[in-house]
Amino acid sequence: MLPWQRRRSTLDPDPDPNPDPDPGSAAVADCPLTLASALGAWGSARVGVCGRWAAWPARATTACGRRSSRGSACARRGTTRASGPRTRRPSTGVSPFPLPQPSKTPKENYAVSPFIAEFHNAWTNLAYIAVGLWVLLRPRGGGPFVAAAAISTILTGATSLGFHVTLSWIWQKLDESFENAILVYIWYDTVEESSGPGRRFRSATLHALGAAAIILLDPPFLFAELHLVTVILLSLHKFWRLCGARPELRPYVYRAAAATVLGFACWLADRTGCTHLHGALELHAAWHIATAAALGFGLEGIAELHRSTKAS
Repeated sequence: MLPWQRRRSTLDPDPDPNPDPDPGSAAVADCPLTLASALGAWGSARVGVCGRWAAWPARATTACGRRSSRGSACARRGTTRASGPRTRRPSTGVSPFPLPQPSKTPKENYAVSPFIAEFHNAWTNLAYIAVGLWVLLRPRGGGPFVAAAAISTILTGATSLGFHVTLSWIWQKLDESFENAILVYIWYDTVEESSGPGRRFRSATLHALGAAAIILLDPPFLFAELHLVTVILLSLHKFWRLCGARPELRPYVYRAAAATVLGFACWLADRTGCTHLHGALELHAAWHIATAAALGFGLEGIAELHRSTKAS
């Protein structure tokens, strides 16, 4: 008996009582370097590699589960933190994207299109792109801050669209980075002129880049949300003070504030009541449209402020 046959007989206490009478199979068993043994060894190595890669989709799933500011609460509740092989989407088809998707949610993913995870949350991001182009292409004399905020609005729409199509972690973080950049440029444009517009623009750009770097590092605390809300409150406070000296700004400020409150109401309802609503209302999609309108009113108000300043 050859060594590899002795090892096999020791490990297999119950050999097959009806061996294959084919002489070719015996020849294959006697030869240690056959095609069958080579394929078996390759398959074992491949299983080991796939086992090591199985942790990456689980980590990406956990990252998608931490979505808070823009991601649908329904999708977050369907995302699990369990490790293991990649999760498959519902039986409506096969996802064309490599990252794992939530399996079962109150508002089912890929329910409308086999290529878009959250259909209504995806297409409503076109509102951001439309508002950004509308502000950027119309001559208003808003200056570099308005232009930078408009470009950031367009990029917010594009990256948020990418996230709701794929539920990918990198699109989520880019979306949060650009939405914070919008408010940074708006707030720096409304501060006093003591430091000069050129220096303020450089400070705003460094501020936006620093915030984006922290967001991409994915800290355990909700930095993106806390930073965004802080800059929004600072901007609204500054606009409210400007309304006393510039009455022409009041319509823009009132509309922007009303749209912001409506958007946050939809966002909170989506986060807290998604399980009870069972996908009857597209509240996160309404958040996209309302906040896009708020950005449009706010940027138009800043442009009006610059026009009135130049006229006087």
